[in-house]
Amino acid sequence: MKPVIGIIGAGSWGTALAFTLSKNAEQVYLLARNQEQAAKLTQDRENKKYLPGYLFPEHLEVHYAYACLAKCDIIISVVPTAHYRSIFKQMSSEVSLSSHQIVLNASKGIELDTGLGMSSIIKEYFPEAKVGVISGPTFAEEVMDDLPTCCVIAMDNDDDVSQAQLYLSHQRLRCYRSLDLRGVELAGTVKNTMAIASGISRGLGFGYNATSALITRGLAEMIRLGEALNCNPETFMGLSGVGDLISTCSTDMSRNFQVGLKLAEGKSAEQASAEIGMVTEGVPNTKSIYALARKHDVRTPLIDAVHSILFQEFSATKALQSLLESEPGTE
Repeated sequence: MKPVIGIIGAGSWGTALAFTLSKNAEQVYLLARNQEQAAKLTQDRENKKYLPGYLFPEHLEVHYAYACLAKCDIIISVVPTAHYRSIFKQMSSEVSLSSHQIVLNASKGIELDTGLGMSSIIKEYFPEAKVGVISGPTFAEEVMDDLPTCCVIAMDNDDDVSQAQLYLSHQRLRCYRSLDLRGVELAGTVKNTMAIASGISRGLGFGYNATSALITRGLAEMIRLGEALNCNPETFMGLSGVGDLISTCSTDMSRNFQVGLKLAEGKSAEQASAEIGMVTEGVPNTKSIYALARKHDVRTPLIDAVHSILFQEFSATKALQSLLESEPGTE
């Protein structure tokens, strides 16, 4: 039996998910942020702002009210992490979800005030639902072009994650499963900061040797922080960790990498994000991850350097030069 799938958030990744998952689904509901956006997407039958040129399949409907989610077997949230709590609070007042429904977080971030992953916020407002996360190296444009893509789904229960895997996997979207929900969410958050660092490095002309070193040392920081939070270290060697690091630290297809390039030009984080014109989660993510690392007394020199550029008015050159001048340790 084909599932009914709901996608909350009609940006580039939400649209790409709705598009590719329509291969498996009886019906797909794509929820826009408001009635005006929903009307435009419905009229155009494509997302002209973020992913022009890809016509929606007939069984993809655009909505803006949450009521349609009650019909869904699986729901995937792709809303900006800064608005996660307010959106799910509002959603919980408009629709009820049952213990048979799966809700996956597809946004990458940690809540600043609490240090919680987005899946924990979902659980607060929908404790009856089966909650998890989907993550990995997944550029929306490549998914829309039907290029082979792998991701990981993490949930607390093996039967639940196997069901989610069955709902979402197809020949061009291979979904692996994990039981380390916290680790998968953490990896996706840290890699955003590392993508900014890599963009800065490239913008300053440091080359591919530096990029390789940055990915490797960034992975080490990810693992150290994960161990402090009782995550499985093997998680960070998988798709949500090293897989996502390689993709987002190596190409300007990554929005966070683009932020880094613009920071290297001397632009502020606000200017960089405005020029890109889409949500760049790495900027608020860096503040959240920096706070989490300080709370758990974890050594994170790369995260600290990006934080100093974004929030302490250090120049990109000065911050990265300080890294190069630090005493190298052991591997």
